[in-house]
Amino acid sequence: MDIQELVRAQRAYFLSGATRPYAFRMEQLKKLQRALQTNEKLLEQAMYQDFRKAPMEVYMCETGMVLEEVRFHLKHLKGWMRERAVPTPLAQF
Repeated sequence: MDIQELVRAQRAYFLSGATRPYAFRMEQLKKLQRALQTNEKLLEQAMYQDFRKAPMEVYMCETGMVLEEVRFHLKHLKGWMRERAVPTPLAQF
């Protein structure tokens, strides 16, 4: 599969609405969190080999930041997805 086909397939999947439900999004975030935690040592080794980054630096600047973002999104996703009224300026009518 070339890149254009892959992009088309991904776009079609997104437009199908399968990614919209709260449960789907939570599961994807949890999978990302598990993948980062499971492969933390491999990521540290790769970053050391490629950039000579120490494990603590990798955690502080790379994986730790992403894990914190994932935790933040897990905590706030439901509120972000809540429907709310948006004020419409009078000039828009």
